[in-house]
Amino acid sequence: YKINFSSGIVTNGYLLDCDHIADLIAIKCDSIQVTLDGPKHIHDARRHLRSGGDTFDTIIKNMRKALDCGCVHAIDLRINVDVLNRDSMEELLRYLSEVFATNELSISFGIISDTINKDNVKQQIAKIPDDTLAEELCSLFEIAEKYGFEAQEFYSFDGICILKSRYSFALSPDGRIYRCLSMVGREDLSVCKLQDANPKIDLPGYFNKQMYKSCIDRDCEFLPLCHTGCKFDAIVEHGAIEENSCKYEQYCAVNRYLMQ
Repeated sequence: YKINFSSGIVTNGYLLDCDHIADLIAIKCDSIQVTLDGPKHIHDARRHLRSGGDTFDTIIKNMRKALDCGCVHAIDLRINVDVLNRDSMEELLRYLSEVFATNELSISFGIISDTINKDNVKQQIAKIPDDTLAEELCSLFEIAEKYGFEAQEFYSFDGICILKSRYSFALSPDGRIYRCLSMVGREDLSVCKLQDANPKIDLPGYFNKQMYKSCIDRDCEFLPLCHTGCKFDAIVEHGAIEENSCKYEQYCAVNRYLMQ
């Protein structure tokens, strides 16, 4: 149908072997995001196999294969950070700088936040407190630079995500379509299954100018970066996707640091 599209995969990396890499190349997958929860001893304790087996070493080997096969030039490495593992970040970044060229990884830090359970009840976990979050992020960026990883030009947590893009979506392995990555796995938040999808009605956009009113009224300089904030956070914090999730102070502090 001559439709231009792009695709990427978010994966724990454990099954990113040569056969699956070949499949990704065949469908022109142009981005791979792998998530780690810390250095080996922490990651394996948190994200082990059902049998209890380790996963960290296999993930690192698979990342190496994906790069060597030319599937992507760099892997988007998402490092999850909370109060329980933040002190191990330097150990992880030092290790990564020893096994990968620094331009082979595009590193971002996923700050663990509150979520909701299957009954849509807010669940608090070991997240870094809001009043120290900016300071913690600046410290993480400083450590990453210490080991040669390129700093972000600016810090943006939200922006134009797939939820706000009219024809973007996340697809889970069971064929369910979601409008937000944070909703994946929550079947009640799936819009439909792939074989039943009608993009005209099943992919509603949330690029709603009414949501921008409060940002425009305060003449917020970060509006072009955050676009009213994370909609999943809005559900967790306010119980409504139409509300704003404002992180103005955090944007100010972190971007001031990056500019300096």
